[in-house]
Amino acid sequence: MAKPTGKQNKLAPVSFRLDPKVKFAAEIMARHQRRSLASTVEWALLRSMEGSVQVGTGDGASITLNELVNTTWNEDDFIRSVNVAFIVPHLATHEEACIRTVIMASAPLFFGKKKPLRHDLERVNFDALLLMRELVKERAEHLATLGELVPVSEQEWVAAYSQIVSQRPEALADVKEITKQDDIETLRLKFLHAVEYIIQLQGDIRTLGGKLQESETETAWNKLKLK
Repeated sequence: MAKPTGKQNKLAPVSFRLDPKVKFAAEIMARHQRRSLASTVEWALLRSMEGSVQVGTGDGASITLNELVNTTWNEDDFIRSVNVAFIVPHLATHEEACIRTVIMASAPLFFGKKKPLRHDLERVNFDALLLMRELVKERAEHLATLGELVPVSEQEWVAAYSQIVSQRPEALADVKEITKQDDIETLRLKFLHAVEYIIQLQGDIRTLGGKLQESETETAWNKLKLK
C-alpha cells in the first residue's frame, strides 16, 4: 500500500449548489467567524448539533445566526445590505458601512426629525430609499473612494419624487379635484393625515413581510434538516 506523501492533498473537493438565502447565511457566519466561506461551511457542518451561534447586534442585544438571517434577508441585495449594516454594523462590509453612513446623514430617507441612531432601522423610509437607491450607492462609492460624505438633500428627494409623480397625470388630476376647494390649512392637515396613514401602512406591510419571510425560512430550514 502506497504511503501518502506531503504533497498529497488531504482535503476532498466538494461541489454543490446552495439556496441563495442559505448561502447568505453562510456568508454572514463567515464574517462573524473571520473565516473563508469554505472553512465556515465545514465549521458549521461539524458543529451543527452544538447549539445556535449568537451574534451581537448594533444596539447591544444578542440574537442567533438564524434570527439574524431571518431579520436581514431580502431578495433585493441592496435592502439586504442596508439591513445588515444597521442591525449588525460590526459585520458590515466597507461598502455596506458607507451606504449606512450616507443614509444616516440624509434626513429625507428617515421618518421624523429625530437624529437617527446607527441601529435605527425602523425609522428608515424604504420607499424614499429605494427611489434614491442609485444616488445613495453613488454617494457611498464616493465616500469609500474619496472619504467625502455627501448626503442626499431635501431638494434632490423632492426632484426625484416630482419626476415620478409627473409620470402619472391621472394622479395629479385626482389631487387637484379633491383639493381645489381647500384652503392652505386644510391642505396641510390632509397632507399630514395622508403621511401618517402611509407610514402606518408601510409598518404593517413590513411586519407582514417579516412574518412571511420567517415562515418561509422555517420551512426551508426544516427541509434541510430532513435531508
